[in-house]
Amino acid sequence: MIIEVVLSLAISTVIGGIFMLFIWGMAISQLFIPQQHRLLSVAPEHANVILALNNSTFYLGIAGGAALGGLALRSVPVTQLGFIGAGFVLLALLLFTLSLRFSKNKSQTPLAESNEVKEMIVVPE
Repeated sequence: MIIEVVLSLAISTVIGGIFMLFIWGMAISQLFIPQQHRLLSVAPEHANVILALNNSTFYLGIAGGAALGGLALRSVPVTQLGFIGAGFVLLALLLFTLSLRFSKNKSQTPLAESNEVKEMIVVPE
């Protein structure tokens, strides 16, 4: 979120813009791997599907961000796009926090349910 705000301030010079885009690109790449690790820890038995959906959602987010940025340029100057991006990053952090709370509540099952033994009936041929 900080990089989004500083990016708006740094685009007044070409060197500042290039430097901030470099830092932003490095930061984004460092977030993708922990995100995949978290998804794999949630449902490791569906690893292929989860990673494919994660990649699809990632690229959909890139396309959606470009589309929203293009629409925002109709009403705000280009120097304000970073603040709009920071707002969306804040929204993403809020949704992430809510998902963590939801997954913690879902994983906290009563002890009786987690230790439940299922019976299997074997029928001779």
